[in-house]
Amino acid sequence: MISPSLKKRIRETGWRHEPFRFLERHIRFMECDYPGRQYPVSPGIEDPVHLAALEAMNGGYDHWRDLGFVAEIRQPCIIEDLHGMLINAENDHVLPNEVLGVHRDVEVALPFKFKYQRKKRTARRVEAGLVLHHHYGVNFTHFYADVLSKLVYFYAKGFPKDIPVIVFRSYYEMPIFQSVIKGPNLRHLKFIIQEDDEYLLAEKLYVVKPLSLRKEGVLGLRDLCDPGNDDRGGDRRIYLMRSGTYDRGLSNRDEVTRIAEGYGFEAVEPSVLDLREQIEIFQQTRYMFAEHGSAEINLFHRKVGTMSTAEFFPKDHIAPIFDVMSMHLGFTHFIFRAEEGEGGGPYQVPPETIHGWFKKLLST
Repeated sequence: MISPSLKKRIRETGWRHEPFRFLERHIRFMECDYPGRQYPVSPGIEDPVHLAALEAMNGGYDHWRDLGFVAEIRQPCIIEDLHGMLINAENDHVLPNEVLGVHRDVEVALPFKFKYQRKKRTARRVEAGLVLHHHYGVNFTHFYADVLSKLVYFYAKGFPKDIPVIVFRSYYEMPIFQSVIKGPNLRHLKFIIQEDDEYLLAEKLYVVKPLSLRKEGVLGLRDLCDPGNDDRGGDRRIYLMRSGTYDRGLSNRDEVTRIAEGYGFEAVEPSVLDLREQIEIFQQTRYMFAEHGSAEINLFHRKVGTMSTAEFFPKDHIAPIFDVMSMHLGFTHFIFRAEEGEGGGPYQVPPETIHGWFKKLLST
């Protein structure tokens, strides 16, 4: 049995990498949000861990958060089938991580060099396209903020919608992807479907690094993904539960559910609903109380009326994204933190604490 670390070293053997300046020669548009960018902070948030994380985000340059660009790579490139990484077809050098829209320090697994050389010879030729591949796994946050945000940024910079979009077959056929591209703003897109076991050889490619946490990015995402339904808003109260499959260990969820129902909240588990059902729920929600999880990102679908949201975390987990989005949308957002839950282990929240959280949320 080959250990993961040995397998990683074998995969890396024989590869050379292009520097970021390779992309700079192909840039069509580039901008930097730093130092002018400041992420908003919800006035009701008192959690010191969360506030420290936001202060750090606002206090310095970060290559992933602050740099946005569209590059038009005008030379032949291979799109491999492991993560969709781009490889210069002329010298077999791997292009920078930024072509996938991920941080330059993220380790993106590469194909074995000998397999690459074999599959390169049979790569399917395509003329041009916008690469929508992404390194991370599929959840709602990555789907919207890291994948669809590329389309938002690309079209906002004036590029036409008739440029084909390159996407893996497995991604294209996912129900969440199919649901979104049937909406009124995306149904006319053209796609180049890359089979999950084939290489593409493209003569020209567009790659995008979006600025998805900008206010324009959040509002643009809402407009792009508008389902075109009869959105009349509403005043529902929703307790958003995490799926047991992706649980961070809340051990007294049944007790929390009973308390939530006592305050008029419906318990909703997003993983059992299709995307259209989730969108409609968020459009109708006035108050949301949530175990932190990726489905919260659907809050940007609320357009008619305001929303007050609260999310709670285990002790050592930090993720400011939904606070930032809520502020861009003009919503009230609270962060609550349990006193347990180190290292992703099981935790519970005392009933009296839960009651206090609900009362604070409903006071807005």
